[in-house]
Amino acid sequence: MSALYVLWHVHSYDGSAEKMLAVTGGSQQDRVQGGMQSIANAIAAQLGDAVRLNAPVRTINQDEKGVTVIADTLTVRAQRVIATAPPPLASHIQYNPPLPTDKALLLQRITAGVERLDQRCDRLR
Repeated sequence: MSALYVLWHVHSYDGSAEKMLAVTGGSQQDRVQGGMQSIANAIAAQLGDAVRLNAPVRTINQDEKGVTVIADTLTVRAQRVIATAPPPLASHIQYNPPLPTDKALLLQRITAGVERLDQRCDRLR
């Protein structure tokens, strides 16, 4: 983990490393019982058959009437879409109209999770 990464996180907590690391009254105080995946599982259980697994999204088309999401096994029309794929996967979705250049480049280059600084430098060379 780089010093820049740590400083960015400290800054995001109003410059207070104490609040960031504090168990009582800080960001480490509350945890989700069962982990964060339990939230997604509970939502999926409520949505039932509306949740489609093993259907990767390939294209998201947006027009003045809404959004069309095209996956391998289905096509869905909606008013809005929230794309929550990790950036490396989201960069493989075709967007129409195309994403702004800076956003598309970010999705192509950002990594999921934490990587060592030397790995990031090697990847950027």
